[in-house]
Amino acid sequence: KEVAELEKLGDELEAEIETRKDKYLEEIEELENYICQLEEEEADLQFQMKDQSGDYEELLNQKMNLEIEIAAY
Repeated sequence: KEVAELEKLGDELEAEIETRKDKYLEEIEELENYICQLEEEEADLQFQMKDQSGDYEELLNQKMNLEIEIAAY
């Protein structure tokens, strides 16, 4: 009788382990998807920063040229 109870308890624990394992695997998958999203957003922001940096350099050059032109007058 005691062995049967222990076997039943063992089966219940194994079922609980499988349930938790499935739950954790789902959470891991969700987190991996979230990480991929963040990496895509980071890449997009890096691109935007490079683009804006180029625009800034161009505007700075124009400003410097205008200041030189103003100083010449």
